[in-house]
Formats: sequence, C-alpha cells, structure tokens
Amino acid sequence: MTISDARPVLHPVRECDAGAFFRFFTLCHATGAPNILITLSAKIACPLSPLFCILLSTGRPCGAPLFPPPTTNGIAVQKESDLRVELIDICRKLAAKGLIAATDGNVSCRVGEDRLLITPSGTAKGDLRAVDLLLADLDGQVVAGATRPSSEIRMHLLAYRMRPDVRAVVHAHPPMLTAFTLAGVPFTAEALPEVWLTIGRTPTAPYATPSTDEVPDSIAGLVQDHQAILLERHGSLTFGNNLREAYLRLEKLEHAAHTLFFARLLAGRPASPLPGPALEKLARAFGRKN
Repeated sequence: MTISDARPVLHPVRECDAGAFFRFFTLCHATGAPNILITLSAKIACPLSPLFCILLSTGRPCGAPLFPPPTTNGIAVQKESDLRVELIDICRKLAAKGLIAATDGNVSCRVGEDRLLITPSGTAKGDLRAVDLLLADLDGQVVAGATRPSSEIRMHLLAYRMRPDVRAVVHAHPPMLTAFTLAGVPFTAEALPEVWLTIGRTPTAPYATPSTDEVPDSIAGLVQDHQAILLERHGSLTFGNNLREAYLRLEKLEHAAHTLFFARLLAGRPASPLPGPALEKLARAFGRKN
C-alpha cells in the first residue's frame, strides 16, 4: 500500500506537549485508528525536529519519526499501548473459552511500577476496546478513563502491593473450578506433574462477599506464596509475570479441574496426589522450590 492508496486525513497539531503527542500517537496505534496523517511542525516542549508520520488503516506506523525516540516517557507510553492491546486479547480469550460470562471477571496489569490498567465495571469483557481500559494508581484512583474500575479492584491492588513480581492479575469464573469450591472439593495440584511444576499448590479462600473488603481480607494470607487461588463460590484468581502467564495459568487450572473430575468419576474416589518423594524429585529435576 502506498501513501496515496491510504488517502490519509490531515490533522495539523499545533502547540503540543511531546508527552501528550506520543500518548495520542500510541493510542491510535493500539486502537487501530484509520487513515490518520499527523503533522507536527510547531514548537513543542522538547528540542525535536519536524515530524511527519503516517498511520494507515491498520493503525500501524508506516514511517519512522524523523528524530530519535524519546527516553523514559516515550518508552512507558509505548508499553502502555502494547499492554492495552494484549489485555483486550486476553479478555476475548476468556469469553471465547467460557471462563467468564456476561459481565463477569476482571483483568489488570502493571504499567510501570505505580500504575495499572484494569477493565471497567459492569462491562462484557469480550466487547471491550483498548480505549475502554482504565489507567489507575496503586491506591485505586483512576488516572485516565471515563468509567469506574472493576468493583474487585481491591484484590488486584492487594496482589500488586504484596508481590512486586506480579505484573498481571486475572479474575474469572471458570465453571469447573468454581464447582469444585461449591462442592467443597480441594484442587489437588499435586496429582498432576505439569500443574504442580508450573502453578503449585492452589488453595481455596473462604467465602467473602463480592465487591467488599472481605475479598482481599480472605486472600491476604495466601497471595504471597501462591500463583493461583480459588475463591469459594466466586471463581479464581491467577497471577503472572505478564498477562499471558496469568491467563495460561487459569486455562491450565480449568483443564486440570476437568481431568480431576473425570478421574473421580472413573475411580469413584478423588485422584491421589503424587507422594512426597516424587514431588521432591520433580522439584530437583526442574529447579522448583518444593
């Protein structure tokens, strides 16, 4: 595709703060804004050359800026753009896999060290767009966005405060895992080597009234030492170093729950966990702390 094929629309940008401009640029990139030609030739708040940049109908840049990329601020903006796209992809996977229904669930990820992106309250996650996500601080105050964050933001904030290594949190309502909590059946991660190695023990937190402080209180003693927690009558909570890891942990747990359920039907009893020596051997072989 050539520039003439794209038929861009001209939007002159006058007095403009560089950070604001790059935020607009990357948001267009994330949301697939069609046929935008941006021309920056006026003075801005840093010593940059004139910029001519094309965004085609794909929302992808078709030409590099005519100046070196910005430093810290610019990197953070680009990262937020990419995270918005990835978070939306995770929401759509949750809906497509039946791990949430209607307006259930919520997803968040860190942006830098003191901000997070989170899904808005009362929305169907599969219908969200990148621009719908909210940027909040670690006190839960919305920094950017026009709606309210998920009512379960408290447990996300707790995880980020307690675990600097956690970069993403997924709360969903997977049917089989939730059924385990309703039936009072513990999830035996120790029965399946892959689950034990990649996720580890997965406890069930006691019932807490949704959308209240009872929820973070119920998981406070479990967050530090676990990568996943089941919430009695309320689904699951998985953590990760990134969005993909937090999502895949949920997918693996729900798949394993089906396996454990079928094993119980076939054997007439719960699946037996691997014995201690077998778990220790796995831990040594794969460098995992037992």
